[in-house]
Amino acid sequence: AIPAAAQQDDAGPGLFKEHCSGCHASSARLLRKLPEEPEGRRKALSALLTDHHAPDGAERAQLIDWLVGQ
Repeated sequence: AIPAAAQQDDAGPGLFKEHCSGCHASSARLLRKLPEEPEGRRKALSALLTDHHAPDGAERAQLIDWLVGQ
């Protein structure tokens, strides 16, 4: 069995593909105008994704975690 933490880490690319890739060609292009510092990036993504085609709260948190690590 795959540990839950590993499953969550693997969720980011799939969530991006499902919820974001229709408009955003890549995570790099999405992130280029956001702060590079992780906490600033996390805050910006949280504000953006709350009102912007956001998945449910748990998926949003996984997507933000993955994007902050990009």
